[in-house]
Amino acid sequence: MIVFAKIFSLKKDCKALIIVSAVLVFGNSAWAQKKSNTLLRDKILSIYNSPEKKTGEQLKELLQMQQEMKTFQLQTDSSYMLLLQKMGVLYFKQSDYNQAINFTNESIQIAKKFLSNALPLVQNYSNLYYYYNSANQLKTKYEVIDSCIAYAFRCGQGFDMAIGPLADKTEYLFNKGEYSLCSKYARLGEDITIKYSHGKDSITGIASFIINQANALYFSKNSFEAENLLQLKVLQFTQTGNDKLLGSFYSLLGLIKRDNKNYTEALSYFQQGYKENKKIGFKKACAQDLTAIGTLYAKHFNEYSKGLDYCDKGLKYAEDSSDSLFILKQIANIYVLKKIYDSSQYFFKLAYNTVQAGMNETTMLQNSFQFPGFNLLQNLSDLTTDKGDAF
Repeated sequence: MIVFAKIFSLKKDCKALIIVSAVLVFGNSAWAQKKSNTLLRDKILSIYNSPEKKTGEQLKELLQMQQEMKTFQLQTDSSYMLLLQKMGVLYFKQSDYNQAINFTNESIQIAKKFLSNALPLVQNYSNLYYYYNSANQLKTKYEVIDSCIAYAFRCGQGFDMAIGPLADKTEYLFNKGEYSLCSKYARLGEDITIKYSHGKDSITGIASFIINQANALYFSKNSFEAENLLQLKVLQFTQTGNDKLLGSFYSLLGLIKRDNKNYTEALSYFQQGYKENKKIGFKKACAQDLTAIGTLYAKHFNEYSKGLDYCDKGLKYAEDSSDSLFILKQIANIYVLKKIYDSSQYFFKLAYNTVQAGMNETTMLQNSFQFPGFNLLQNLSDLTTDKGDAF
């Protein structure tokens, strides 16, 4: 610690007079240390938030400041922790993900020494989630989400930074087929969003977690629990005036009723689902609802033409190859029911071609392309089985 002082003394026979002119850089007392910490934090934030400086210039100044703080052995100081965190963000802005990750991890190690305030840890782990995601380190990305949530609970704040990553992990677990864990994380996400998030998108977030929880229950063969959950949420959302978000709830109830062979009720729910999803412009859900309606008409009510009409209408809402593949497969299956096999083979071929031109069940096995996700892989598997059944 250094104190610069200039002392002037008068002669002994004069009344002692001492004039001290001091500039305190870092003092020994707790008060001085706190004051210096505040000054350093202000300087860091001033550089980081400067609208005039470009990212490279900000980094250069903070790197210089880092060296100065190392000179005075302040590497364990909370202001140094903040410095590393902000440098991580700046490196991320420059797409230098490895440096962003390294600086943030170093900031975390210091932050763990100040657990009386765990909010910086929530911020750091939330940042890491995005850095790992951009660096395509997906396994690590999902691991840091748990730390982000744990420290948010520890300090009772920062939950808004954890909700987005938690929603992503819930979706990831569902696509992996880990339905029990998905349901657990979805319940946690719903509870956190209800309690801590009151923004304009909070209701949408709550609905998303409910849908993932119901999906996980449904696909793990707990359809009774899934139906009870959805019926309860339909009632709650209707009572609170959030009925615009009910479309996905109705669609899932339609799946459950269909599986239980309650085809008339299933048809009604799918129609309600389409109506609500169309209101909010949810095209993917509209495509699924219309295709489900068409399949029901063809398979369980023997109304093949109506079934094809609904599937054709659903195709217009398709947003990606997975949507198109699924709908074209259903159209092919309807032609199988009609015993028009040439047409069925034509639509099976179109379904494969939505993924890759010229693709069929043989070239699919040659791994000539990458599957972009679990859903498409599942649809391709079903398509191949259905084509085999048709033969």
